[in-house]
Amino acid sequence: MMSALHRHPDGLKMSEISRLLRVSNGNITGIVDKLTDEGLALRVSVAGDRRANLIRLTPKGRALFADHAAVHEGWIDELLGSVDADGIANMTAWLDELTTHHEEET
Repeated sequence: MMSALHRHPDGLKMSEISRLLRVSNGNITGIVDKLTDEGLALRVSVAGDRRANLIRLTPKGRALFADHAAVHEGWIDELLGSVDADGIANMTAWLDELTTHHEEET
């Protein structure tokens, strides 16, 4: 979720987060509550829609995500460092096919 929020600095509605992560709004609510309780995200009212909120990362949340993303990127580089260009292309094609199949099923 933090990755999705990081890519959308203006914020996302709960329904948008649910759609991006392919989970129910109920799954998102508890995570957003925890992120806001820890000062990593905040809820911002949407003008003209009293029921909707945008969820945004706070500066603290953005910094924590950046730290974790850097560690994750290093881990991925280490894991895939020995895979040649053809292997990466094959994995990418397989993931694209898997994503397409999943989207057709849902």
